[in-house]
Amino acid sequence: MSDPWLVLQLATTLPLAGLIAFVQWAHYPLLAEIDREGFPRYHSRYVRRVTPIVAPLMFGEAIGTAGALLAALGTPQLALAIVGLVLVKIVWLSTMFLQVPCHDLLQRDGSDHEVIRRLVRTNALRTAAWILRAALLLYWVVSLPDSRM
Repeated sequence: MSDPWLVLQLATTLPLAGLIAFVQWAHYPLLAEIDREGFPRYHSRYVRRVTPIVAPLMFGEAIGTAGALLAALGTPQLALAIVGLVLVKIVWLSTMFLQVPCHDLLQRDGSDHEVIRRLVRTNALRTAAWILRAALLLYWVVSLPDSRM
């Protein structure tokens, strides 16, 4: 594959899609099972450990998406690049305005089953966006002649 922007997106989006699927269906729902006494310590350690994994991938994904959009100007791939950008915006906005506030509440107030339910419910949007991005990128790789490996 000769498109470095597509490679960067694949290298970041595919791991993020897998990670968010795990978080959505296994990790976040299980937060409700952690005892109230141990929850603040657990949550604090979780955030400290997951951030160095997720943040570089998200920044790399954003850079790859912007680069792909610029490289796609005037090409048939422009529509795919625009859809990819919209999905990245959904992920970032969801993270900043839905998931981070839930995590802030959980860190401040401890285990709260309503906040955990809200976190799971709102994270479904971010999960869908990342899975759609992964599917979009895989479609891009297999369907466009100049993007084949």
